[in-house]
Amino acid sequence: MIGIDVIVLWMLVLKFLPMFYVRASVYLFSLNERYLVFNIIPIVLLGLYAAASTARRWKNSAYMRFLIIGFLGVFLIGSYLGLQFFARHNSQPYLYIHDGAVQTEDAITALRSGHNPYAVDYSKGAFGAFPDTFSEATRPNPAWDHYVYLPLPLLLGVPFAWAADATVGWFDIRMMYAVFFVVMVLSMVALAREKEHKILTLIIVLFNPYFVQFFIAGFNDVFFLGLIALAALLLQRRRLMWAAVAFGAAIASKQPAWFLFPFFVAFVYGAVPLIGRWKATLKVVAIAVGSATLAMLPFFIWSPSHFIDSTIRYAIGGAALSYPISGFGFGQLLVSSGFIHSMWDAYPFWIWQALVGIPLLIVLIRWQLKSNTVTRMLISFIFFTLVLLFFSRYFNDSHLGMLSMMLVLAFAAGHHNLPHGPDPDA
Repeated sequence: MIGIDVIVLWMLVLKFLPMFYVRASVYLFSLNERYLVFNIIPIVLLGLYAAASTARRWKNSAYMRFLIIGFLGVFLIGSYLGLQFFARHNSQPYLYIHDGAVQTEDAITALRSGHNPYAVDYSKGAFGAFPDTFSEATRPNPAWDHYVYLPLPLLLGVPFAWAADATVGWFDIRMMYAVFFVVMVLSMVALAREKEHKILTLIIVLFNPYFVQFFIAGFNDVFFLGLIALAALLLQRRRLMWAAVAFGAAIASKQPAWFLFPFFVAFVYGAVPLIGRWKATLKVVAIAVGSATLAMLPFFIWSPSHFIDSTIRYAIGGAALSYPISGFGFGQLLVSSGFIHSMWDAYPFWIWQALVGIPLLIVLIRWQLKSNTVTRMLISFIFFTLVLLFFSRYFNDSHLGMLSMMLVLAFAAGHHNLPHGPDPDA
């Protein structure tokens, strides 16, 4: 019998090949017979996978399927990434990569030089090559004066950049993101309970076209998703203290991780023993907050106004030059209808987020506590994140890709319940 895993693998890999053909092969060689190897090898492996799937009574069938999926992932994603690395290295630092990744590299360079990455002028570095696309370069790029991302990727990026410079002689931020992609993949597969569940999880997480294209382009969502996947795995295995450290690191990595905080607290509250519940919950939460503070506080102390202006005001429309209202959300609807005059206008989206988000938060936490599993925690996180992003100033296609991977994470978690008894870390 042909399983659902065969169908999903074929659909996703065959979707992946044209993306590779269009966006990767043309970088280093013309479209000739040399490209055929990138088609032939995956198609042969897909056939071998189908054969191994039909022979499930063979004791090594599952192992062989894991091996084929893994090789396909390394071959396709590795080739795609490698071509982008070398194409960029052989051209200009602002080509073949997302502009946010270039700005993060400039921020790491600034930090290595002893400058505050939240207070530098990015128009003078490689990121200065990116004009404001929303106004067709008629206005200054507001991101030249703001670094919207949180600091943990910068702190870890410094040793990555040193190591890359000392070995290959140049640094691409996706080298670090690739490590967190591996962490995300391994954590999700480990989260899954049944063998077939693990195989399907591995297929979807490796070849999710709505996420992998953004990862390869250099979007940083994989950084905090890898940490959240690791935290979910540790929660499932009842390592609450270590889970708090991983979650705290995610909080210091990207703002969407903040939306998990109430559900993380609710999960811990429901997971610890009844005796001393509040004390145990506060202990775990304090570790998470402390881990995040350890990464963010130095930058806040360095320049509170610059840090808040870049990481919060710029994103919500409170800065002198803020990110424009854009994307697929409620804000774009208001601009298109004429309710908001211009995408550059300030507008209190927080009112809509509060009106919709607070009742939803109460409903989701009550639902989660009725069956306090990692799965329910993640599903609540997904719905809450979707609503807050939809009613935010901008809701982009990369956010949809991020949400799609969150769904894979929830799928991988299954319906595990924590074992009874005290936390071994407590």
